[in-house]
Amino acid sequence: LQEAQRAAKAAAHWGRQIINHANNARHTHSGELRPMLVEPMCVKASGNVRFVLISDTHNQHTKLRLPAGDVLVCTGDFTQNGSYEEIADFCGWFGTQPHPRKILIAGNHDTALHGQYCVTRYPDRTSSYCAAARSLVASIPSCEYLCDSGTIVDGLRIWGAPWQPGQHDGQLGAFNLQRGYPKLRHIWSRIPPTTDVLLTHGPPYGHHDTVARHGHVASCIGRRAPASGTDSNSIGSVQAGCEDLLAAVKSVRPLLHVFGHIHEGYGSSTDGIYYLCQRKQL
Repeated sequence: LQEAQRAAKAAAHWGRQIINHANNARHTHSGELRPMLVEPMCVKASGNVRFVLISDTHNQHTKLRLPAGDVLVCTGDFTQNGSYEEIADFCGWFGTQPHPRKILIAGNHDTALHGQYCVTRYPDRTSSYCAAARSLVASIPSCEYLCDSGTIVDGLRIWGAPWQPGQHDGQLGAFNLQRGYPKLRHIWSRIPPTTDVLLTHGPPYGHHDTVARHGHVASCIGRRAPASGTDSNSIGSVQAGCEDLLAAVKSVRPLLHVFGHIHEGYGSSTDGIYYLCQRKQL
């Protein structure tokens, strides 16, 4: 009965559009972000909430052509190096978008928003520098920045967290925590059991998390992909998703889990929970 109620609630809010638009999206094999033509969307039924979802734009946000919607969401990596200038440019653009509400979380590239990491990694970036970057985000009109925190949109309970496990390109980066350590499990244990929409930067293990890389970089960011099965068709690939996040998602069972981080994983799937890995907009 509980699963039937959740399925009915999902259908009432967004129906089949959310999967169809993800499946129909086009992207290049090179990974370069290019403008994507947005197919016309059907008329929104009364009482529905339309989310427009982007992630991992890496300073290329001005190339996007966004559809209309009620809530514009970005799940991190909107910059390349996390500098004040990059964050200012994105915030200026994000704030001018016409969507009535906006929700933002950070990713591992958005380094100035993780002050403790930033001042250690970049000696020329002081705590004041990082505070100024956070102030830019706080000043975006009609925007909520979520970092292990939540909000409510028309009755939908939303939770956002920027963390990912393991090492990024050989070293711990912004919003990285050691894979399998208690601190990461504690982060995910804070997701409220009533969450309807979960926003994370990285994926749960086994869902759109295959990284087709070789050598040291691959070995340090995730586990080797199995020889067969879902997300395992790349030679020398690893699955970089978080096992502890997967356990939390299976426990909480949100209607929708949105993330980015693994560019190769772009797409959608469902096992009763809708998973969307974003590289460009829906």
